[in-house]
Amino acid sequence: MKSDKNEYNKEEEIPVSTETTDESVDESAEPSPEEPECPTEEAGSTRETIKALKKFAAEDDEAPVNFTWRSVLGGEILAGGWLRKQFGMIVLITVCTIVYISNRYSCQQEMITAGDLVDTLLDRKYKALTCSSELLEKTLRSNVEEGLADSTIQTSTTPHYSIKAHE
Repeated sequence: MKSDKNEYNKEEEIPVSTETTDESVDESAEPSPEEPECPTEEAGSTRETIKALKKFAAEDDEAPVNFTWRSVLGGEILAGGWLRKQFGMIVLITVCTIVYISNRYSCQQEMITAGDLVDTLLDRKYKALTCSSELLEKTLRSNVEEGLADSTIQTSTTPHYSIKAHE
């Protein structure tokens, strides 16, 4: 014998079901102090709990604060429920923004350093090219002969001889 009864509580708009079975009822067992003795007390307790939860939820759902200059400057916006609910998200967005800005700053610093190093390398290449061209100009045969014009050393007028050695 199983009886299943569903009651609908119109006041709270929450279905309340009460189930009793012959197998679940033990005649010899005494009711525990935690459990109510009859199902109506349990339903009443449930209704009271639901009412308390609705009251608690209604306290959190405050009317939206009007965003006027007076409310913003007066700090009323900071006392609202929306800010308390979204505080974690605001902190997360702030931290992400700070990390983004610091990474961008460090990246820009590295780009500036890389640009300076490229400029320094280019300057040193130009200096090396200038030094090698000056050295080449100074060691040209005509420039060497002009430098030796006062000395007793002169350029040979006879062609050089190639000596072949047999091995």
